[in-house]
Amino acid sequence: MAKQTAKNATCEQCRKEMKPGASCVMTHLYADGKWWDRIPVDEDRKDHCGDCNAPGGGYHHPGCDTARCPICGGQEAFCDCEITHMGDANAALHPVPEDEA
Repeated sequence: MAKQTAKNATCEQCRKEMKPGASCVMTHLYADGKWWDRIPVDEDRKDHCGDCNAPGGGYHHPGCDTARCPICGGQEAFCDCEITHMGDANAALHPVPEDEA
């Protein structure tokens, strides 16, 4: 889910360059008719994620091999949960994405 640039990949969801220490702003995902809080990178981590460069306490970029699904606990990028949308902290204020209403 990342677009490669000359320096680092760019997250296709938040459009941020995935450089060391850059957390994704997509803190929620939508599946099974509701918004779920995404699981952040372990806060005790002293360095950044080796796959997507997110910092400890930040959020993995979508498609990261180490991001965990908050629904099933599996790898978010490869689980069978039907994740239809991702959103920032304001997403949870909206009960259902407009195209699913």
